[in-house]
Amino acid sequence: MQKGNIGVTTENIFPIIKKFLYSDHEIFLRELVSNAVDATQKLNTLASIGEFKGELGDLTIHVELGKDTITISDHGIGLTAEEIEKIVEKTAALKAFQEEPDRPEDLAKIPLLERSDIRREIEPIILEEREIEDTKLIYHKIETNGVSYFRLLFDISEVPAELFAYVGILKAAIGLVDTQNYSYQELFTQTDLLTGGIVPVTNIYPNVTNPSERKITFEIKGKAFHAHLKDAMELTAEMLVRSNYTDTKRLYEILTELKSRLQSSMISAGHTIAAGRAMSYTSETAAIQEILSGMDFYRLVDGLCTNWNEEKEKLPEILKRLSEYMFRPENLMFDFTAEEEEQEKLFEAEAKALKKDLFTCPVDRESVHAAVSKKNEGFLSASQVQYVCRAGNYKKNGLEYTGVLRMLRGILNTDYLWNTVRVKGGAYGCMCSFGKSGDAYIASYRDPNLGKTIEAYEGIVEYVAHFAGDERSMTQAVIGTVSEMDAPMNPAAKALRALSIYLTGQTAEQLQKERDQVLDATAEDIRALAGHMKAFLEDDCLCVVGNTKKIEEEKERFGTLEQLL
Repeated sequence: MQKGNIGVTTENIFPIIKKFLYSDHEIFLRELVSNAVDATQKLNTLASIGEFKGELGDLTIHVELGKDTITISDHGIGLTAEEIEKIVEKTAALKAFQEEPDRPEDLAKIPLLERSDIRREIEPIILEEREIEDTKLIYHKIETNGVSYFRLLFDISEVPAELFAYVGILKAAIGLVDTQNYSYQELFTQTDLLTGGIVPVTNIYPNVTNPSERKITFEIKGKAFHAHLKDAMELTAEMLVRSNYTDTKRLYEILTELKSRLQSSMISAGHTIAAGRAMSYTSETAAIQEILSGMDFYRLVDGLCTNWNEEKEKLPEILKRLSEYMFRPENLMFDFTAEEEEQEKLFEAEAKALKKDLFTCPVDRESVHAAVSKKNEGFLSASQVQYVCRAGNYKKNGLEYTGVLRMLRGILNTDYLWNTVRVKGGAYGCMCSFGKSGDAYIASYRDPNLGKTIEAYEGIVEYVAHFAGDERSMTQAVIGTVSEMDAPMNPAAKALRALSIYLTGQTAEQLQKERDQVLDATAEDIRALAGHMKAFLEDDCLCVVGNTKKIEEEKERFGTLEQLL
């Protein structure tokens, strides 16, 4: 027994390391081989400087596979008893240092801004409502250093359900298939030469006053030097209305690459899958997002790839019909950013030309809806870690949004969740969000636990109810929140902020009220949010992406279990 301020038996060191530091078996195996290399190199180095007098012998590292074991052996030099004792002592000292709270007098020595040093006014909302013929234009007069930023927003809130599911497929294909005038390679080259990029995106803008109202958009955003704005708009029109989706070989290439990207994201960022899925149990907006880019979308892509021989004849017609439903003059709104009125006039001329190319064939409209139901899913994988999410909605209990929730988010992320889920629980990360629509979630990242983490989430209500931050810690929280609200923005970001505010129905007065609530927040205001935490946690919407055995051990928490991939 090597003794320091904590007791550790040397034969148990490696299981501890494996469990808490190397839960991924491949990483742990690589670490063992690396240790063998280090030990062998140490022996070789000591021999070269004359500190080892014996025979070097065979310095080969041997890896032997047994029935249930892997044996790694070497003839190097490992740690001495004295070196092990030093590591134990240093570990004990580090643990004591981490657990010992900083003295208030030490913290007080760190310079800190006063609340009065922070600007009270919100960032200006730079936009003007204009018209291009009968189509709305949102214009942002912002200095852009000679670059034109444009965005075409198509309202897709009235696309039939059987077509709406394929919006994400169309987004993946636009710009990557042949068009009437270009091969996809030529189109890519022209776009790269003449613009700073033309990119399709989808967005949902829920109304902050009435979250059941929302604007669902398919957007084409692009940028180009002023001299090439005409080229950029012509290339955009080419992608929208003259794309050819009949090359099934090319479509299959796009789908398989898309499936691979989605799988990679699901494995590396399981917390986003868990959060989106958990919120979809109570939020129709989140459920629609699942269709556009979440688990529902992945299942569609996977099914198309798996059954390609049966699907390949149908998909080109689906994408053609979907384009005819979406890319229509009556669905369109323009957004443009530049500092010069003359440039806006040039954009207006190009926008009129593009409108003439859009589809006008008759279509039957159908409002987009998504079913909402509490599923509490567990997605099983070979991963050794979990992504644990709880979600709900606090507004359903009659509670309103306040800017103090933005502060609480930072406090939880850097204090309660950090200490309970990350430091004590061993997760790589943790996060939470409390939206203006009432949708809220808490999630862990690369978490060795499941039930223990859920218990930590339940403790949030008591933590908030008994929050006792002093004036200094509250000021720190204010500074952190305002720094996020006032993050530096480039011209495109300033324009997008203004556009998002406009489309979600927010006003300058509402934003100023939110900022004032942050700047004037007290510990009592934080404690008053315990009801918000209790309200959304009572929805008990749970989604976990993680290890098969871990989830199955706690299967009573779930409504359904299924394989992630």
